[in-house]
Amino acid sequence: MSDETQHPSIQRAYSARSEDAFGRLELANVQLTSHEVRFKELVLTAEKGPSKDKLIDIKNELALMVGKVDKLQMKDIDTIIVGELDSGQQDARVARKELNKRASDLSERIKKLHAAIVKHLASL
Repeated sequence: MSDETQHPSIQRAYSARSEDAFGRLELANVQLTSHEVRFKELVLTAEKGPSKDKLIDIKNELALMVGKVDKLQMKDIDTIIVGELDSGQQDARVARKELNKRASDLSERIKKLHAAIVKHLASL
């Protein structure tokens, strides 16, 4: 058995620029996923009917979180240029679009929960 049969040559599927874009997209994905997980934790905590002080803490964290998610979308996701890529342009475009949708959806859900908590706190 020849070396080539044992170790077939590895071919890179994307150019270095495309690989860089995918690396940045993956980093944004990890950060966004972290925010999504934390948001779910906050929702579960809020649904348990926590004390007023805990609810205020959740409201404050949500306010910070929406800023972080919006910043992630504007400064990280939206700045990944895919139009100039050759080998990975379509895949990167799809990935960026999906990340943008997730970020926008999360931002809206955060804002809705924040508003509901503000309303609830005002009624106490």
